[in-house]
Amino acid sequence: MTTPAKAPRRKSILVFFVATTVLLSVVVLAFNSIVIQGLIRDYRTVVASQQILNLCKSLFEVISCNGYERGRVNVVLNFQGNPQEMRDSIEFIDRNRQQGEALLKQTLNRIVQEGILFDPEAFRKIQELNLTTQTLRERYQEQFPLSFAERDLKLDDRWFSHMSSQIEALNLLIYSIKNLNRIDPELRHYFDMIYLLAMLRDHAGPAVSYLKATTFNRSSLTQTRIEELKRRENYVRDLLDRLQADGYHFLPPHTQEAIATFDRFYFSQVLLVAEYISENEEVHFVTPVDFRSYLKNGVAALEQLQSLTQEIMVLMDEGGSERIRQGEIRIAAAITLSALVLLAIIASLIHIYKVIYRRIILSSDIIQELSQNNMEVTISGAVRHDEIGDIESALVRFRDNLVALNQSNTRLSEMSQTDSMTGLLNHRTILERLDLLHREARRYGHTYTLLMIDIDLFKPINDTHGHLIGDEVIEELALTLRESTRSTDLVARYGGEEFLITFPHISIDTAMEMAEKLRSRIEQTSYSSRDLHLTASIGVAGFLPELSVAAVIDRADKALYRAKTAGRNCVRKFEDGFIAKSETER
Repeated sequence: MTTPAKAPRRKSILVFFVATTVLLSVVVLAFNSIVIQGLIRDYRTVVASQQILNLCKSLFEVISCNGYERGRVNVVLNFQGNPQEMRDSIEFIDRNRQQGEALLKQTLNRIVQEGILFDPEAFRKIQELNLTTQTLRERYQEQFPLSFAERDLKLDDRWFSHMSSQIEALNLLIYSIKNLNRIDPELRHYFDMIYLLAMLRDHAGPAVSYLKATTFNRSSLTQTRIEELKRRENYVRDLLDRLQADGYHFLPPHTQEAIATFDRFYFSQVLLVAEYISENEEVHFVTPVDFRSYLKNGVAALEQLQSLTQEIMVLMDEGGSERIRQGEIRIAAAITLSALVLLAIIASLIHIYKVIYRRIILSSDIIQELSQNNMEVTISGAVRHDEIGDIESALVRFRDNLVALNQSNTRLSEMSQTDSMTGLLNHRTILERLDLLHREARRYGHTYTLLMIDIDLFKPINDTHGHLIGDEVIEELALTLRESTRSTDLVARYGGEEFLITFPHISIDTAMEMAEKLRSRIEQTSYSSRDLHLTASIGVAGFLPELSVAAVIDRADKALYRAKTAGRNCVRKFEDGFIAKSETER
């Protein structure tokens, strides 16, 4: 004896729904909370990184001002030339001195106030060096009004070495800030770029200032300075290589090309000349043309570096702003999603009974629709294996059976009403539809028009090309008739090569125009696989209340006969005693 299969255990809808909702709510809210906290933490890191980046940029500006002041003081102390040029240089020194002093003080205060991590030794050294810087500034300002013979030229090396130490300490401060603080990973390469640019600015400038000072005082280019230039040249080469290697991964192509252009120009137009002068002690580099050419190239090189720096600074600002914007969007999206989830949970708990009740009401409505033979009703099927799920599954099967039955009935009905070859209404169906239309026209005062269409000289087509080609002609002509009429018009194959078209609510004059267009289209169309061209004759008759359906059809048939006797390929309408030609008759 076969053991009956064990029926699946029913589940309580209420218990399952409440338990699932509560569990899902806890999981989703906890997950969203963790995600939002992480996004906020990352956003704060990005904002802090951008603030620290701005501080490093300020330190870089201080380095630039110090570098300009360092080099130009070196030049002025050795100056023996046009007084106007000296006045311009002194103004340049004063401008960068004032800007550097103010920016350094402001930046150091911000570093302390904003709690930025840094190397205390580097910070202390900058403060100590800055005190000495103020003293040396007073000293070199005292030297400027003196004649060249009266100046203390030992101040030149002392000033240059001191400012180089201060710039080195500023670079060390930048390095410590970028390494000690928590930086957003996608912004870290910008910090590396600032450090490289600051180092590059420090080492690229002396070749220009030393050689310019040499144009006035050849003895200023001591062996110590020559060795320093060589040392700085090696630094510049290394820094440019690192700058190009680091920038390859995130700098746009035009910026990478600008770095390569500076590299080529600086080494070919500045350092090569500097090496030549350094290695030839007897060279008196005071020829105005040579001096101006070298000086022009040196200034151009530093301007290229400045332009390159500004371009990279703009990229830094854009990159930081984009990261901040992305963080804001992520946080807003996460908070919005959490709010929506919370609202969904609250709505689910409030409507739990309504959700169950709605399933029952929906099943009841579906039964009512199916009882009225509405097969368009949507049934999703059983959602769960519970009491309501049993009803939903049964409704799906019941609806599918009804749909299959209706489809079978529809196919049988269509087969009984349409012509098997053309798919148009058949002879019997068109007479039934015409009878209904005729009665409605009498009752409501409407009108309609009939077109009787016959293919001209169809028998020769069958005799010449065979009945298969003749069938193709009839099928394709039927397609032309369907495409040329409205969805409300009745198109039927009346018999053989004859077709009947009914235009509801169309006067006979309008029907004549439509018939002529139809005749023209038939004439211009090729049919069957043989690309045959054919013509058709059309008879037109209109509805009259006193006539029967058969009488209207008979009138259309007589009009067709007159079209045939008039030479075919034309349209004629029925009139008492004669058939009138259409205005467009060929």
